[in-house]
Amino acid sequence: KQWYQRRVAITAGRVDFIWTASRTSFAVDWGLYCKEEGKVAMVKSFFFIGAFLGLLSATTLYDGIGRKKATIIGLAIAIASTMGGAFANDFNLMLAIRVGQGFGVFVVINGLYVWMVEFTPTEKRPFISFLCGDSLISFGSVALVVICYFVHDWRHAFLIVSIITFATSIPMLFYPESPRFHLVKGNEAEAKKILTKVSKIFKRPISFEKIELVYHDHKQDYFEQLHDFLRFPKMLKTTLLLMLAWFVVATLFYGLQFGWHKFGNDIYTSMLFSTVGGSFANIIGYVSNILIGRKKALVTFFGISSLCFIAAIPNVQLSATWQLQSITCLIAFVFISCAFGTIYLLTSELAPTSHRGMILSLCSSCARVGSFLGPYISILYDTLDREIVLGIFAMAALCACGAVMFLGDSTGKLIPDTPDDLKKKEKIGSGKEEIE
Repeated sequence: KQWYQRRVAITAGRVDFIWTASRTSFAVDWGLYCKEEGKVAMVKSFFFIGAFLGLLSATTLYDGIGRKKATIIGLAIAIASTMGGAFANDFNLMLAIRVGQGFGVFVVINGLYVWMVEFTPTEKRPFISFLCGDSLISFGSVALVVICYFVHDWRHAFLIVSIITFATSIPMLFYPESPRFHLVKGNEAEAKKILTKVSKIFKRPISFEKIELVYHDHKQDYFEQLHDFLRFPKMLKTTLLLMLAWFVVATLFYGLQFGWHKFGNDIYTSMLFSTVGGSFANIIGYVSNILIGRKKALVTFFGISSLCFIAAIPNVQLSATWQLQSITCLIAFVFISCAFGTIYLLTSELAPTSHRGMILSLCSSCARVGSFLGPYISILYDTLDREIVLGIFAMAALCACGAVMFLGDSTGKLIPDTPDDLKKKEKIGSGKEEIE
């Protein structure tokens, strides 16, 4: 393919960019630039429409057929859709493929997270979440950038990513289902079988045949689970507050992720620093969760983000490349990324096992609405005064901060198995029960 070089003026007399590439893209192949830029945002947003539909389906899948089966179904859809991208020949087909990708990917992400939380001891959960969740997602994001950098044909990139995803997901087929899931459903024999298998893997074999497991089963009927939100007001309040926080964090995260060319003159440097900042955010999030706990960490992250957006409102030029808003928005992105990782952990620990899949899916569905809006915020930045957009960002972060203040803190506590457990939580190492 030829070298492409196009000079694009973003609003008269404000920002100029030189776009140069030695590779193809569907945006260039199908003429989706300049006046057609909105269609590129649509392709990005349709991924999150698929994610929203997938998560709505997952509200019954995770707690109905199990974490493992639901995750594998999502994985199959994600791989098939990504492979289909290699053969897409028009814009409408690409939209359908993006819906399939979003559907599968987010069923996998949330399924794996619930799966992981229920296999991890309370005191080890922040580290495992940091290692297996945040860090590997960052690693995968960097790997995707590297693949797209060296593979010049976007169709080949789709094909290679689908093959790598399939190959790296094979071990998932051999992982056992969560024993907590079986216990809540009253299937004690299957739970004991899994626990025996896990004990052998860690070379500490234990026979659970004569061991009495203490647990509370719960009717795993979809409509009964929905009715539980009315029967247990605390669970309903917690879920609604979390849904608001998830919506805000996703809107801010993707509003920045897809809009770096609006916040500074150097899009490539901004995106590079945002990628590095995302990795740095994983470390900050892990340390904060250990030192001050989940709730205080989340309040701090949203609070700092709000202050950064307020600081970005003055139009201060620091150099030919950098503006004050570029620096402060990059800092805000780091702390929004911290909030993203922490809110996953807090939600999973506050939700009871019987409803964990449903609550995480509902919260993540709200986040997908924010994710859908994110790409359009960069367009909004060109039609409104920048002070208005940054003011909206600051106010949204402040609202999320306030919502989190009304949540409980799961730090150092056993995760509940049923809604009844929300009335009484045991604190690790205290030997006492904390009555709420």
